[in-house]
Amino acid sequence: MKEKLVKDYYTGYVQKEWRRLFRDPYHRLEFDTTWYIMQRYLPRAGHVLDAGGGPGRYTLELARRGYDVTLLDMTPANLEFAKRRI
Repeated sequence: MKEKLVKDYYTGYVQKEWRRLFRDPYHRLEFDTTWYIMQRYLPRAGHVLDAGGGPGRYTLELARRGYDVTLLDMTPANLEFAKRRI
């Protein structure tokens, strides 16, 4: 039941979630801070799994920086959205 609620929520808000991290300085700071922390644990190059990556905001950043990225998400709408961006 909970999984369906989460899946239904994110299916309805793919565009909103994509825009969320860049809609204002506060949310951009969230993206930058998360990215700063993530970098500490990333290999210099190679393959990265973005599990639960939603519409692929971090997936796209990882790919832009040369990583081979696999995006997993429980919401097919998020995966389709990400495919169109990458």
